[in-house]
Amino acid sequence: MTELQVHHIFDKFYQADTTHKSEGNGLGLAISAKIIDLSQGTISVDSAPGMGSTFSIYLPYKLTPNQESVI
Repeated sequence: MTELQVHHIFDKFYQADTTHKSEGNGLGLAISAKIIDLSQGTISVDSAPGMGSTFSIYLPYKLTPNQESVI
């Protein structure tokens, strides 16, 4: 993806690849990002044009009072 596409990839209705425009609404990554944000996590993308993209998702880990730490 280009830098401009990466900048908008989590926007509602944004489709970086217009060849599939009739096959989707451009909501998948926007919904995913919202769910991750509500979970107090983060999502990011690293992309190089013609090489592919890597999405990284980080979610907080918290033990409940009844759990023992096994880490």
